[in-house]
Amino acid sequence: MSVVGDLRAALRDNLKTIPDIQVSRYALPNPTPPGIHILPPGAKYHRAMSSGLTEYEFTVQAFVALNADTGPQILLDELLDETSERSLCAAVESDPTLGGLSEDVYCSEAQPARFLVTVDNRALLTSDWTVTVYVDGST
Repeated sequence: MSVVGDLRAALRDNLKTIPDIQVSRYALPNPTPPGIHILPPGAKYHRAMSSGLTEYEFTVQAFVALNADTGPQILLDELLDETSERSLCAAVESDPTLGGLSEDVYCSEAQPARFLVTVDNRALLTSDWTVTVYVDGST
C-alpha cells in the first residue's frame, strides 16, 4: 500500500471509534447514510529541509439522510460538536501519530452543511472537515 493509503486506513481506524456510524477510507460513489468517507488529499512537499516533511490535507466528509426525521441532523450536530462523544475532530485527533505513521494530525475546520442528492435520488446532508497530517519524509 502507499503512504497515502496507509494514512487513509489509519484515519479510518481513528474515526471508527465514533459509535453508530460507518466509515470508509475511500470516497463512496453512492453512500448509504449515516457515514463518513475520506476523500483523496492534497499534498505539500518539501515542508522541511531535504524533503523532511510532507503535509497532507484530507477532506473528511460525513453524510446523513435528510428526511422528515430530525435524528440524522442531530447526529451531524454531534459530529460537529467538539465536546460530544461523537465528535469527529476528537476521533481524528485521538491518535495524532496514526499508529506511528505521522508526526501530527489536526482537524482545523468544518464547512457548513450542504444538501446533496445521490444517483438514486436520496437526499443527504453533508459536512466536510479539513484534516492535516504531517509525515516525516526523511525516512
